[in-house]
Amino acid sequence: MMFAAFEVNENPDLLPNITLALKIYNSCLFQKKAVEGVLSILTGMEKLIPNFLCQPLPTLLGIIGGGTSLNSIAMSSILDRYSVPEVSYAAVQDVLSDKAQFKSFLRTVPPMRPQSTAFALLVKHFGWTWIGLLSGDNDTCYMWSKDLKEDLKKVGVCLAFWEKVHEKYTKAKMRSIAESVRSSSARVIICDCFEMDLKPLLQELNDLNVTGRMWVFSARLTITPDYFPKLSLRLLNGSLVMVYHAPDMPGFKPFLESLHPSRFPGDIFIYSFWEEAFGCKWSNNGSSAGSGPVETKDGVMQCTGTEVLEDLESMFILSDMSYTYHSYLAVYALAQALQNLISCKPGMGPFQNSSCAEVEPPKLWQMLHYVKQVRFNTSSGEDIFFDKNGDVPAVFDFVNIKISSEGAIRLVKVVTYDSNDPEGKQIKIQDDAMMWNTRDNQFRHALEPSIVGLESLPEFSPVEAKVFMGDLGDKKVSRIYQTLVTHCSSSLLPLKEAWEKDVGPLDEDDWREALESPRGTAIAI
Repeated sequence: MMFAAFEVNENPDLLPNITLALKIYNSCLFQKKAVEGVLSILTGMEKLIPNFLCQPLPTLLGIIGGGTSLNSIAMSSILDRYSVPEVSYAAVQDVLSDKAQFKSFLRTVPPMRPQSTAFALLVKHFGWTWIGLLSGDNDTCYMWSKDLKEDLKKVGVCLAFWEKVHEKYTKAKMRSIAESVRSSSARVIICDCFEMDLKPLLQELNDLNVTGRMWVFSARLTITPDYFPKLSLRLLNGSLVMVYHAPDMPGFKPFLESLHPSRFPGDIFIYSFWEEAFGCKWSNNGSSAGSGPVETKDGVMQCTGTEVLEDLESMFILSDMSYTYHSYLAVYALAQALQNLISCKPGMGPFQNSSCAEVEPPKLWQMLHYVKQVRFNTSSGEDIFFDKNGDVPAVFDFVNIKISSEGAIRLVKVVTYDSNDPEGKQIKIQDDAMMWNTRDNQFRHALEPSIVGLESLPEFSPVEAKVFMGDLGDKKVSRIYQTLVTHCSSSLLPLKEAWEKDVGPLDEDDWREALESPRGTAIAI
């Protein structure tokens, strides 16, 4: 956000003679603190007095946040009353698209629902028809996994198992889930959970030596260096993680490297960042800047301000910039909306009698109108706008996790899903850039043998059915196959039981012939 504000203020064509400023509150991801921050902004005092503006404030354009869906919902209950634009860079719950409830809420990150569409297209591309599903043990993950299951079913995919995971599960329960993964014939696993929920499961899978699985993670997971133990992390080598689309921001890395307490003396975050980066301590919040190295009482070196960020090679490895980029977009959405507001020509405005908005200061409800209508292009050429629900078009990337023998992690973009593109062209995959988590570097046929060909059901003919199950007679073979599809059978025995339940007794000679046929033998492996 600081970088975006810096760019806006340096751009002579955007908000000339106006300085864009930020006031940052840290909610620590707690709803209570998020609400306190909102009330503090609206009242102008630390003492919170709802409905009163207790002292003059700089012109408020809107609020960027919250950092979670729950925080955004809590904040919206207040901001809606005053028509304050609330633009979130991280809140993804689908309910926030409901404008009857969240009138002033918008977001620069897509909601959850389109993610399952992207997953279904990805799975269809690789021909995976038999997969396992893991979801976090909470309502949000459950509802998304339920949507995903329906979308996967539409493209001919069946679930081998569906398990929930949570960081607070007992070791015995987590071991039981790991055993389910190990015993299943599914080699592709979709996981929708947070990294803290995944961590103990990976430990159990590592203890059981469960390898050779293709993991595909939702955007809920954040790959953070050093968070997972090295032995557990190896299980994720070659996996895919969905991330919110984040193209390069020209100038961002040099901006980070130029950060210094003397440049932003009022920013408390700079000082704590400096201490973390260089392992030193400020004396009286920066008063030691410029002095020579001094050791403090607890043996930690004192920060001097002469430390050089460029010396920290690993500090600015910009691999996952999802939330950074979308907070950047949120700042630009407010700035561009204000630019459109002040550029209104008298008699051509959007309000009553074609009037324009008040400029000094703009009324919040008028600012909200312009934020909803804003449309602009980023420096990378992206077209940014909000639909009637306050959502941006759904654009996702899948990154391939590549881990070196030394444990260094690289996230390489290999897939892009763009809802703006025509149907059939919404997903683009760089197959050659993929690294797969198998010995032969391929995972294109990680299918349960009994459901090979499932995706071709609409074109399935009696002749093909004979090849699939043996020469049992056109009508019976087609119905056996239909039963297989209906029940998503993981082996021939459940298929036989499903057939007998839905249709009637199946002649053992016919069944034996099916098993002995070339295709049936392959199925039974």
